[in-house]
Amino acid sequence: MTQYRILFIPSPVGPLGSGQGGGVETNIINIAPYLAQQGHKIGVIAAKGSQALAGVTIYEVEGALPPYALHTKRNALPVVQADGLLEHLWEKAAAIQQEYDLIVGINYDWIAYFLTPFFTTPVVHIISISSLIDSVDQIIAKRYKENPKRFAVNTKIQAETYAFMNAETITKLYGGVNLSTFQFSKHAEHQLCWVGRISPEKNIQDALLTARALQLPIAICGTIQDQEYWEKIQKEFSDVTYMYHGLLPQEKLAKIIGNSSVFLMTSKKPLVEAFGNVTIESLACGTPVVAYAGGGADEIIENGKSGYMVESQQQTDFTQAVKDAFLLDRMKVRERGEAFSLEQMAKRYVTWFDSIK
Repeated sequence: MTQYRILFIPSPVGPLGSGQGGGVETNIINIAPYLAQQGHKIGVIAAKGSQALAGVTIYEVEGALPPYALHTKRNALPVVQADGLLEHLWEKAAAIQQEYDLIVGINYDWIAYFLTPFFTTPVVHIISISSLIDSVDQIIAKRYKENPKRFAVNTKIQAETYAFMNAETITKLYGGVNLSTFQFSKHAEHQLCWVGRISPEKNIQDALLTARALQLPIAICGTIQDQEYWEKIQKEFSDVTYMYHGLLPQEKLAKIIGNSSVFLMTSKKPLVEAFGNVTIESLACGTPVVAYAGGGADEIIENGKSGYMVESQQQTDFTQAVKDAFLLDRMKVRERGEAFSLEQMAKRYVTWFDSIK
């Protein structure tokens, strides 16, 4: 196996370990140390205050955060900041590029794609979300047409949101879960579980409506990204029994998920959940997942076996699917989770690296 020197540059939304980076952050925290264990030289350029990763060199930089893409209008113009974190991440990459064989950007940021041809070390991109902003899509399309092998996505359904992209042939990396951390739990309490950034696009209200309808407690985990939204939710669902655990390390999160009967994934737009790492984390614990159809979970969950996909997008149908999920075989759910191990994820990454010449 070829030993690579890989430099990762994640989305510039906050330090590693803050929870602000969602699935991008989780993937970096999972895959970077694993690849280092396999003998690859791995570096990550990230915001100051990022957590350490075993065997990985972390280059910390500072700067102002960019606008959050999911909260940006489709016709928005590119934003470039003289003292921006995004700009400083790529400035640092240019300074140390000769130490690496490949630079891997995991982002949806205009300037990252614009700068690609100006590097002497090959730059490849994992597009982190679905099509959202026209100006970003346009620069991605330009670079994609120049060399499509240098691009990867999370899932086919994500690729299909880009009109210029061949969703069949583009590299799809999915995600990976540490099976030794997210262990199988044969028995679970009669409770629900929801994990994610607490922000309107995550639609946590449908999880609480389900908990109310079924008169069940629900465990809630994740960073509060929109405090005003969370306060509104707390008032609206004061009659629901919920336990808010905040942002948890993976070991503690695994115990809560494994101790839950059903995991709820309530985002309704594919651009919000291009993959959904918590889906495979839940499956690994043997906890079935109920999700709205139309996102990355479509390619993960085996409907009626490891969970249910709700096609109607109706909350009442979602609640019924949760009731049905209580009857699923948790061992079969775990078996599906094993297909997304870190080992399999690393193989997909290295195969992609091998194809880039």
